[in-house]
Amino acid sequence: MTKVTEDQAEKQIRNEKMESSVLQKDSATSKDSWLKQTLTISYRGDGPNNDYGRPYYTAKLSYEWLKMPVLGFEDVIGITHGDNVDKFDDMMIAMHSYTDYNGNKTYNDSEYDFEVKNQHGFADIFDLQLFTPTVRANNHEGFMMFAFEQDKTNDNTADLYGHYTHALQPTGFSVAITTGSIALTGATESNATDTHIDLTY
Repeated sequence: MTKVTEDQAEKQIRNEKMESSVLQKDSATSKDSWLKQTLTISYRGDGPNNDYGRPYYTAKLSYEWLKMPVLGFEDVIGITHGDNVDKFDDMMIAMHSYTDYNGNKTYNDSEYDFEVKNQHGFADIFDLQLFTPTVRANNHEGFMMFAFEQDKTNDNTADLYGHYTHALQPTGFSVAITTGSIALTGATESNATDTHIDLTY
């Protein structure tokens, strides 16, 4: 697992905001009393920012806590998908942050890799920070993102799902991901409403 510095995180966020606003293809948002999340699919054409030499897509799931968490252990954010998604192994990033009461923002868990990976998707496990050194943390937000392309030439559609799972017990759980679902074993959980995009390539 490769950690991301705060400077790298800020640069990546600026780049993603710039590109996604122009190349966004589809998005879906869900909102519960405690969490809002948005799944966004963007198309990357043969432009100057394309590092792969061919068109590809990015899937990005962003979340924002709408109230201050009562419990803070390890949470899980994830994107699962059907079988017409061919993920890139060298383009994935996750960033998680909070602020203190003075508005100072801290990236507490950011990385260029995900803990859970299989043919159904990716999931990132991160620490949900409750306290700064002096005060309660608030304004928890973050995202995960990866690149992919169409896997089947005879099918131009793909299903992608966004998930957020809040653990209600300390660490020690395992994470299982299947298409359309993320589940924890060994811990009680609270699940936000999933997001879903039926993508047409």
